[in-house]
Amino acid sequence: GKRLRDQQGREAARRLVLLASVAAAAGIAGLVLAPAVLTTAALVAIPALLTIALAWRRLERTLVGEIGAAVALSGAAAPVLVASGVGQRAAVATWGAWAIGYACTVIAVHRVIARHRTAATWRDTLVIVVLLAVTIASAVLLAHGSLVGAATPLALAAMALVIHPPKATYLRTIGVALVVASVATGALAVAAL
Repeated sequence: GKRLRDQQGREAARRLVLLASVAAAAGIAGLVLAPAVLTTAALVAIPALLTIALAWRRLERTLVGEIGAAVALSGAAAPVLVASGVGQRAAVATWGAWAIGYACTVIAVHRVIARHRTAATWRDTLVIVVLLAVTIASAVLLAHGSLVGAATPLALAAMALVIHPPKATYLRTIGVALVVASVATGALAVAAL
């Protein structure tokens, strides 16, 4: 709000400049020290820039904005994996698993919130069909040893939330369930790597 901006706006701007400078310096140093990550980092920059553009337009809390953030933030692991010796293909597949899994959970949480005070609509049916398809595809990929298949626990949890949505007052419990699914996804990704 205006009052908070007037009171703390200058300090926030200074902090933004400081943190952005440190982040840029660290990023440049990382690229110089590990040039193999350049291609992967460039790939990850695409959804990151999209997320920044959506935030600039104040659309970060929309479904598209939150999915973009999930894809961009999970992408941070890909250059780290490449820098640590994992092949680029495996790093991007790992990123794909997390991006798919978290996109599914974002969609599910949006539907849980939307259903808080209203009955199910055609959108819920569509989301169930899409999440079912993603869950089946992830499970098939997992069965064939693909890293992308590690998204299965998150996709399955998201599908369960949409099929039988709890009350929105249980968002903290939903969060815990999604953390458990994230741990399972992480275990599958580590095992596959």
